[in-house]
Amino acid sequence: VTLTVADATLSAIGCAGGGSYQSTTLRLAADGDLDVTRLSSYTSNDTSVAVLRDDGYTVRVLGVGPGSATISAYGNVASVAVTVEDAVVTPELVARVVTSLDAAGAAQSFTSEADVGYLYVYARYANGDAHMLDDAELSVEVLAPDTLAYSLTSDGRHRLSIVPDALAASCYDDLLSVQLVACNGSLPAVAPPLELDLPSPVALRALGLSVEVLAPS
Repeated sequence: VTLTVADATLSAIGCAGGGSYQSTTLRLAADGDLDVTRLSSYTSNDTSVAVLRDDGYTVRVLGVGPGSATISAYGNVASVAVTVEDAVVTPELVARVVTSLDAAGAAQSFTSEADVGYLYVYARYANGDAHMLDDAELSVEVLAPDTLAYSLTSDGRHRLSIVPDALAASCYDDLLSVQLVACNGSLPAVAPPLELDLPSPVALRALGLSVEVLAPS
C-alpha cells in the first residue's frame, strides 16, 4: 500500500503574507495501481502546516502554514511527507463551464432554458504546478443576473442555469466572474467562456379572444 500526493511542496499563493497556500490531491494505492483512496480516512500530524479536505470525490491536502507535515492513512498503513513554504507563486485561473461529459471529453451546450452547467476551476502556476481549488478559495460573481443564475450545491458543485426569458449570448460576453479570495481579491479575475445559443423571437402574433372563449355560456 502506498500513499502519494500530486505535489509534495505547497507554496504561498499570490502575495507574501496572504495567508493562502496551494493544495494537492492525495492518493492511496494497493496492489500496485489499484486506487483505494475512498476506502480510508487520513490524518495530519501537524494541522498548523497542512490539513485534509474530503469533498466526497477527492481527498486533498491544503497548506496552512510553513513547515513539514506527515499525512497518514488509517492505522498508519502508509504515509507521505508534505512541505509548505512561503515562496510565492502567482496563479493563473483556468475556469470552464461544462454541461456534459462523455468518453469524447467535456462539452458545453446551452440551447434551452432547461440546460444546466457546472463550473470547474483550477490554478496554473509559473513553476508548472496545476492545482484544483477549494470552494472557499473562490469568489464567483454573476455579471448578467438577467441571463444567468449561480448556486453552490450542497455537495460543493458550482451550478449554473439560465434565467427564464434570457437572451442569447456569445463567448465574447462576460457573464460570470471568478476570482481567488486570497490577497483580498487583488489577483485578477477571469471570465469563463460561455455561449448561450438560445432561441430568439422572430415575430409577434396577435392572439384573438372572443367573449365565448373568455366566459363560455
